[in-house]
Amino acid sequence: MIARCEIPSSPPLNKGGAARFSAIGWMVGLLALLTAPLLAYGQQHSHHHGDETIEVSGPPQLQHSRVPSATFDKNGRLWLAWFYGSYLYVNHSDDLGKTFSAPVAVNPEPEKFHQNGEARPKIAVDGDGRIFVAYTQSLPRRYTGNIRFSRSLDGGKSFTPPVTVNDNLDIISHRFVSMVLDDQGKIHFVWLDGRDFAAAKKAGRPYDGSALYYATSNDHGETISANIKLADYTCQCCRIAMALNREQRPVMLWRHVFKNESTGDTSRDHAVMTLSENGQAGEMRRVSFQNWSADVCPHHGPTLAIDSKDRYHMAWFNQVQGKGGLYYAHSDDQGKTVSPVFAFASKDQAQHPYLAVVDETVSLVWKSFDGKLTKIHLLRSNDRGDHWGKEAVIASTAGESDHPFLLQYDGRLFVSWYSSDEGYRLIEVKQ
Repeated sequence: MIARCEIPSSPPLNKGGAARFSAIGWMVGLLALLTAPLLAYGQQHSHHHGDETIEVSGPPQLQHSRVPSATFDKNGRLWLAWFYGSYLYVNHSDDLGKTFSAPVAVNPEPEKFHQNGEARPKIAVDGDGRIFVAYTQSLPRRYTGNIRFSRSLDGGKSFTPPVTVNDNLDIISHRFVSMVLDDQGKIHFVWLDGRDFAAAKKAGRPYDGSALYYATSNDHGETISANIKLADYTCQCCRIAMALNREQRPVMLWRHVFKNESTGDTSRDHAVMTLSENGQAGEMRRVSFQNWSADVCPHHGPTLAIDSKDRYHMAWFNQVQGKGGLYYAHSDDQGKTVSPVFAFASKDQAQHPYLAVVDETVSLVWKSFDGKLTKIHLLRSNDRGDHWGKEAVIASTAGESDHPFLLQYDGRLFVSWYSSDEGYRLIEVKQ
């Protein structure tokens, strides 16, 4: 089943007339340093690259939006958050994306945003219908930003003025936020932060990458805690995967800059951390050992899902012997030991995997480009990742596209995907 959305009449942008936004394009140059095939993909088919300023006018339209994110509430209502011009909008659908409500602007004043598949807005809804959104505001200097947060207490009719989550307000990098809600209604934020790099640079000390920072809210977003550093030396611009374990403690999986102390060489593999019971940093554990040596951030973050028996399912993109591919592994002891790595995709520029778990079934989706079409692939395991079936192509586009991700509601699984030709699609994955 593929559900297509139809946008009803929408109000004009808050300020009327044309709005402006900057898409992020510096990765094209960085990817050129990594691999020519990936560069070609970034230029032709990867959505929302480029530093050019684009004019938009008229009412906000989901069909022409930027990196829409989605979630289900407890009643099965689908909520979306998406960028259009200088505003972040939220709307909902009661028929699995066939039709949508009129969009409501989150920010009352225009802002610039970081907006690509690695830095999409985040949206969550608690059991009482409160709606929470988080995003990265772009600051005047390149690669700088603030983590912003807003909430709706009236079912999405209006949103509070956004506040800044990071308590360091220097014009440096605070970007790539992830947000989850636990069963008690606590909001957890993690992001990549440049304050330690900036301090080291000022002091003349070396510092590789960024740092992983954390904050929380125990009162439904009314106040936000002081920031806590969880780890030094993260990769600078890969999305952070975050999920809750069986004890409702946040688990983070990210690309990390590992240094070989004997040679001084660095590699960009992956680390996992489970937050301690008192909300402090847990032990950081390395979970991939492919030793990808790259002096730039590859803009390919990992994905994480945790099942009811507390198995951590993990997938990522890496280069091995100069060839890019996608890999899966799991851990039954919070990353102390890791299963053998399963290489599940290496053809047609396979990239940007996403994981979900429903009962014993683990599902993986990812995108590829064969020179003409961008395709979404599906691979499933019915025994918690021990064995895998055959992959299937479940969607495609000839236009630009966003990264796919998976949503769950009431035992049903959906792929959320945006492409420039087809617009927003919610695709049910049949069991």
